[in-house]
This record gives sequence, C-alpha cells and structure tokens, in this order.
Amino acid sequence: MTMTASARTVSAEHLPQEAQLFDKAVWARAIADACQAALTRSGLPADAVERLQRYACRHLPLDESVEGSPFVPPFYAMRVAEHLGLPHALAVEFAAAGCLFFAAADLADDCADGDVRRTVGLDVNDTCHLLFAQQHRMFTLEVSAEVRCALGVLFAEAGQEMAVGQAADLVGTDAIDAADPLAIAVGKTGGELAAFFAGPAVLAEADAGPWRTFGRAFGALVQVLTDYFDLFLDPTSDDWEAAKPTVPLRYGMEHPAHGAELREMLAGDRAGADRKAMGLWLLTQSGVGEQFEVVLHRLLRQMRSAEALIGHPPVLAEIREEIEDWCGGVVDALREYIDDVPPYTLPLTEEIEAARAAAYAFLAADPALDEATEVHRHGLFDAPLVEGGLFGRALAIDALRDEPVDVSAAREALFDLADADGWRYFPGHLALPTDVDCIGVMMQLAVQPEERAHPAM
Repeated sequence: MTMTASARTVSAEHLPQEAQLFDKAVWARAIADACQAALTRSGLPADAVERLQRYACRHLPLDESVEGSPFVPPFYAMRVAEHLGLPHALAVEFAAAGCLFFAAADLADDCADGDVRRTVGLDVNDTCHLLFAQQHRMFTLEVSAEVRCALGVLFAEAGQEMAVGQAADLVGTDAIDAADPLAIAVGKTGGELAAFFAGPAVLAEADAGPWRTFGRAFGALVQVLTDYFDLFLDPTSDDWEAAKPTVPLRYGMEHPAHGAELREMLAGDRAGADRKAMGLWLLTQSGVGEQFEVVLHRLLRQMRSAEALIGHPPVLAEIREEIEDWCGGVVDALREYIDDVPPYTLPLTEEIEAARAAAYAFLAADPALDEATEVHRHGLFDAPLVEGGLFGRALAIDALRDEPVDVSAAREALFDLADADGWRYFPGHLALPTDVDCIGVMMQLAVQPEERAHPAM
C-alpha cells in the first residue's frame, strides 16, 4: 500500500497479476505490421504514414521495456476471432482496421481534452486520416460484400455512440449538472468495445448481438475502472481538477453527508494538494468503493446474460474474470482507505477570510477603483486617450455594498461623470448615445443610501 504526501492512492499490491493467455508481443507486432501496410496502401505520404503508425501503435506493447495498456481493444478482437475459428490472417487484418479506429478515437479524445499533439486543426485532420484508412481497410477485407457492409454499419453505429458519450462528457465537465456518468461510460467506451467484440462474430456470420451486448458492458466497466484509476492512482490525471462527470466524483457530490463539503472542495483551487487530498478522503468516506461494487455487479450481470445467449464461451468468461479481478482490487483498496484519518487541509472559513483580507488590502490601495477603468490609447474617437471609467467601477461599488469597505469617494466621483442627458460608457463622448447598462447600475447606486439622492433621480 502506498502513501503520497497528501493522500493514499490505490497501489500495485491491490491489482491482479494478469494471466498470460496469449503472446502479446507476437500479436502486437502482427497488428502493427498490418496497420502500416493499410496506411501505406491508402495512398498517404510517407511522413503521414510514419506519424499515423505511431498513433495507431501507441497502446500496443511492442517494446518489452514499455508497459502497454492492459485494455487494448484489438487484442479482444483477436481473442474472440480465435475462439470463433477465424483464419489468423483475417483476424489480424480486422484487428488492424480496428486499431486504426481505436487510434482515431484516442486522438479525437485528446483533442477534446485539450491534449494537442501538433495543432488542433492538424490533429483533427489526422483523426480523419485514421478513420478513412480504417474504412479503406475494412472495405477491402477478403469477405463477402454483405459482411463488409455489416462491418461498416457496426463501426458507424459505434462511432455515433462514442460521439454522443463524448459530447455528454464534455458538457458535464466542470458543471454542476451532468448526464448519468454510467451512461457516458456506456456510450464512450462501451460503444467502442462493442464493435471489437461483435466484429469477429460478423466475420464468422454468427449472431453478433450477444457479443455486442457483452462488449458494451465490458467497455463501460473498462471506462469506470479507468476513471477510478485516474482519480486515485494517476497523479498526472486532471479528472479531479476538471471535475469530470465520472462515477466516483458524481456519486460523491450527491452523498447526503459528505456531498456538500466535497462540492465546496471542487469549487475552490482544485489543483492545491491539500484540497485534492481532502477531496479524495471525502470520496472514500462517501462510499465510492461500494458504489463501484454496485456498478461492477450490474455490468457483470449484463455480461453473464450475454454469455448465456452464446452458450457460455470460455473466452468471454476469461475476459470477464480478468476485469473482475482488476475491479475487485480497487474496491478492496478503497474499503481499506475508509478507515484513514482525514488529511490536513486549511478550513474553508480560514481560506475565505484570508481571501477577504487580501481583497480589502487591494481595495485600500486603490480607493478610487482606478483598476476597473477601461483605457484606450490612440485611435478611438480620434483621441489619444479615452477612458471608460464608469461602468466597471460602478459594478465594483455595487458588489461591495455590504462589505466593510469605504467606497464613498469612488461612488461620488461616478455621479460627477454624468453628462447632461445621462451616463455613457465613455463619459463626455457625446457621439455615443447614453448607455442603458450604465444608467441602470447608476440608478441602483443612487438609491442605495437613501439620504444621498442624485438630481437625476
């Protein structure tokens, strides 16, 4: 069990050792070679092929010294294809096409999250390259036209599901209200994995429905597990700072005992180590481990139901048991952490008072609120200097009405900026009409102390 300086995290001892069910290195090399061949055949320039090949192989364990992702969609396609007795060469070509699709989704996700590899425009263009290369490879597989069309529909529907899930994820990030995080997981990753499990069944001309159902539930569980990893294990993840709409964060925010304090933690400087440490502690106290267990069993039931419809194929039982072990390790770790004492964090009342003191000191140094003045030099109204010193200062004064700050001098100065027909954004520049926003906020200031009424009132 590991400890960081600020909070405990899930450690390697809680995670299962993966069974060596197949030669990952051999499969990875075969898929990578097929990807490169597909990219080359699609007519791209050599530099584009080299770059897109790196993207396509990003999660493949090609180098023994580098740990690849434990959940690689093309590998699941290969395992299902092997079970269904598909020719190895056909399985590899399908997995390679799927790998290009996976790489496109990965790149699109990075673009959405602001993780730009070149520029946003070029990354979007590369996403299109990968998708078109995937389509080219899929539609040139040596299978019947009916099977190729069925595969095209399968991946088109998967892409739509993923896009809907990604949109809900983006809208719900850093938002009080968000879509059901499990529904997001089902769309984003469930839709993707569904295609990788169902594709080999389509190639085998078998009923792909149960395989697709299994893959969707499995993919959703992969996403939820990844969200827990990112929150409690990966110090570089921004899930906490961005307030992502994930199962642990959204469940914790709704907890009757700890939700309010957790929302306060998310409302402040989330990047602060102490605040994040306290937030993670509150999440464990909210029972996010138990909630993960609820989600786990719900999705496992869907997977078992799909297995039963296919006659309980051993390959699906093996895959289900693998991820169940991974999830169980996280649940066990969070169950242990619930007994931890809370980490030190600055009480919010002290933090707010410190912020108020800093604000008061700033205001004391600028009693006229000159910092709120908009200044234009050269060009506006053919004047060398134009100042919009009314609206911003008026808003600041109105906001400070209940604070122990003397803004009377600044308030009086604003009334002196009135033109004969009212207030303008740029006082004295009669070429502009009077401004309704300025008049409104000045009327509000005019009636605040009843004993001080402006002639315009």
